[in-house]
Amino acid sequence: MDNQKDKAIQEQPEKERPVVAFWNKHKKEIAVAGGVVGVAGVAVLSALGIKYFWNASSFERWLKKAPLEELKTVRGNIHKEYLSHTVNDAHRESLWNLMSRLDKKISNLEWSGKTPSGPAYHREHGFNLYKPD
Repeated sequence: MDNQKDKAIQEQPEKERPVVAFWNKHKKEIAVAGGVVGVAGVAVLSALGIKYFWNASSFERWLKKAPLEELKTVRGNIHKEYLSHTVNDAHRESLWNLMSRLDKKISNLEWSGKTPSGPAYHREHGFNLYKPD
């Protein structure tokens, strides 16, 4: 009797779960829809990434090619905005970082080809405290 029950259980087809049945029936359509959504998502993210990269790289290109006087003028304008009392802290920090980059570029342009002169040795109380011997 047990053998007959086991055979009956084994011969009954298993019922598919609804999710598996839906997948088996619409496998091709789901794959196409996923591909379309994936391609559209990649296109949108690429466009946003290119826009961000273009904006960042255009400033870098300007910074490399800008003449000294223009850099000084821009640095002065940024410094005025930095000292304004209406600027919030996050914007003030970004202005500070921008000023330091401009200062470095200005310094490199002003000191190009020159060697610093003056005592650059350490005395007993600190650097650049000149005492003639």
